[in-house]
Amino acid sequence: MISIHSRESLQDLKEWLSYKNFNLITLSKVAFIPARGGSKRLPGKNLMKFSGNPLLYYSIMFAIKSKTFSHIIVSSDDDEILKYAESFGVAALKRPDSIAGDFSPTISAAQHALASLDSIDVSAFVTLQPTNPARVFDHLNQSLEKFYSSEESAVITVSEMNKKLGVLKEGKWQPQFYKPGQRSQDIEKLYYENGNLYISRPEFIRSGNIFDTNSETLVIDAIPYAIDIDTMEDFIIGESVFATYRSRIDY
Repeated sequence: MISIHSRESLQDLKEWLSYKNFNLITLSKVAFIPARGGSKRLPGKNLMKFSGNPLLYYSIMFAIKSKTFSHIIVSSDDDEILKYAESFGVAALKRPDSIAGDFSPTISAAQHALASLDSIDVSAFVTLQPTNPARVFDHLNQSLEKFYSSEESAVITVSEMNKKLGVLKEGKWQPQFYKPGQRSQDIEKLYYENGNLYISRPEFIRSGNIFDTNSETLVIDAIPYAIDIDTMEDFIIGESVFATYRSRIDY
């Protein structure tokens, strides 16, 4: 047992607590990695080799290497994916068929994962989509800082959209959020949900939400962190970008 009746002993205790990541907030952070086996646009994508490793590898390793989470849960309906997750020593949670279909939303799997924790007092539920392989710990730390310093129920990450967007109505182009001929630098900035990080309060997950329009937001502008793979085109381009910026990735 460590005595704290001296300055030296107190420092020893502080170092031990730091080493063990021993604080209530850290102990109750959960990383949730939804990795369904079926995919219509890119079959088997979560185990496809991406820059030398299965795509799922990067989200699992990010969660492990961050040393932030008390629980890391990979949720899947696919036995091969679950077996792969187990090889890292993380929790592999089998989804029931009722929430494993093509049209089953991520929130259903998130609620199932949260319910599996039973009596654990979760303070932050962090969703890491395996389709986003590029992350850095600094963005996670910034997002958590926003989360714990806010009364809002969630934090999401977004990236700036540097395109002039519009829709086709009866075959004719209709600009959105700008006027024809308007200079790009004079157009109000637009942002898109990049899927890199979602942090939610457990009660918000239970109510059926991962984020909403009141959520705190972290803007991530660096190219690799906006990689989001849903199609083969995304995969090919994303792998090239990932390889170019590999040295920036923390794991």
